[in-house]
Amino acid sequence: MHVENKQQIAGLATELGMTMGLTAAWLLFLGLWVGKQIDTLLGTDPYATVILLISGVIIGQVAIIRLAVRTRDYFNQTEAPDSIFHGLGHGLGTAAKALGLVALPIVLRVPGGWLDRLLGTKFAFTLVFVVVGLVVGVAGLLSIVESMRVRVSDEVADE
Repeated sequence: MHVENKQQIAGLATELGMTMGLTAAWLLFLGLWVGKQIDTLLGTDPYATVILLISGVIIGQVAIIRLAVRTRDYFNQTEAPDSIFHGLGHGLGTAAKALGLVALPIVLRVPGGWLDRLLGTKFAFTLVFVVVGLVVGVAGLLSIVESMRVRVSDEVADE
């Protein structure tokens, strides 16, 4: 694709900047909001908020880098896709899934604590549920990373 004038370049740069900023802000505030909700529910203030806020920042940065790489690839292609942002919805969905997987151990603390209170155990079920949440979360994150790696290698092989 050949960009023919400065106005078109400025328009595309503005659109890209707005999309990157909104993506980062959305993921940051999502992590903050979910963390506050979990802290309020579980009385773990500020741990879930801090963990999910940091996770939101990291996932937001990864999403921004992916968008920048996709944009660069868009301008380097001879047959351009319909839009620069054709995969953005999938990227945001992946980021939201990753944030949910990070929050899973904290969320699973709720039924574990409920069972501990119900059965009179000190923290056995809470510990089991949190460990299961960690294992499932890490496995899910590894699965997301692997699917992204496979998708990138498939795109490179197609060129």
